[in-house]
Amino acid sequence: MDKRKILFYAFFFLFLFLQNSFAALILHWDALDVEPKYVVENDSEVILTLKVYNENTAPATIDRIDVKISTPQASPSTGSDISQLILYNSSDNIFDASDTKVENKTLSSDPGFVSFSPISINLDNGATTYFFIMYELKSAVISGSTIDLKLEDAGSGGHSNDPTFPMNLNSGWQGGDSFDTIDLNISSFTLGVPSQVESDAQFEITVTAVNRGNSTITGFTGKVNLTADAGKIFPQVTDNFTSGSWDGYVASDVVEGQIRITADDGEGHTGTSSVITIKAKEESKKAVAYPNPLHPDEGTKIRYYLSEGNVTVRVKIFTLTGELVLSKEYSHSTGGDKSFEWYARNGANEIVESGGYICLIEKNYRDRVEKEKIKIAVIR
Repeated sequence: MDKRKILFYAFFFLFLFLQNSFAALILHWDALDVEPKYVVENDSEVILTLKVYNENTAPATIDRIDVKISTPQASPSTGSDISQLILYNSSDNIFDASDTKVENKTLSSDPGFVSFSPISINLDNGATTYFFIMYELKSAVISGSTIDLKLEDAGSGGHSNDPTFPMNLNSGWQGGDSFDTIDLNISSFTLGVPSQVESDAQFEITVTAVNRGNSTITGFTGKVNLTADAGKIFPQVTDNFTSGSWDGYVASDVVEGQIRITADDGEGHTGTSSVITIKAKEESKKAVAYPNPLHPDEGTKIRYYLSEGNVTVRVKIFTLTGELVLSKEYSHSTGGDKSFEWYARNGANEIVESGGYICLIEKNYRDRVEKEKIKIAVIR
């Protein structure tokens, strides 16, 4: 065989080899794709989930991931707003403690693209894997931040055909696909309450810890305080939450009227219910004192009911021997549930002795006078 034929066949087979290699590279990277799943914001900590899948008929290996994050709050001194960058790998899209930490990068200045390599994640044809990129921001601000990503194949040694996948945390990424934001911080509480209940009856409410997007914070397991804008609510503290919410029964000491219930965790997170209308039962219209017996430090709420408005009410408290201890007068322009608190003090603001007392409530309507009596015990 002459030299020309040898060279011809040599170049021919070299051409076929290079063509097959090039075609495999194009096919490989056409099959791989990256898509944003969600962003989790927890103070200055953000987690980006990436789904990587291989639609090729041949296996693929992810050897390197390059990450570049730019934020609008970059420090002028260092040029970087990122203090830490961590890469995790998982077989599912749920970030938990079982996921594999690939590498942890601590950053002091703007490094441009941060390379995680070697990764050596094997993907069979049709297989999917997930990467979690966690980064901590010095400024605790993610709006307007952008992320650029590159994937590299172990066999080709080069990046994908479309090497950079730009993503914007504020408006979405290529194609306009937006992120779902999952905020792990409690913003407030929502309260599910009935619109109407009867007085002196327990009713069920649901209190839920939510974030700014009104999604349930399932990790919240604390307790919250319950108050009402009228009267008192019992209990005043919930039990521990389960999966971010608490279902329980409460009662109000209001006989008739409207109330709103507020939940407060004592750390600046609150929530107020819609209006609850309380309808009075006939037996609930009787005057009552609670708690009874009372301690001077806690006092008691003496509650009475008026069937109409424009009424003058005189309240007198006597000892069991008939000695006047205290006299008060109230004018009410409206009817309904009324009350005042007594802390076991006489007209001179002195604490009375332990024992029994009679509270006389005189209701002076325009056309009649109604009187009620309550026995109250004082324990010092």
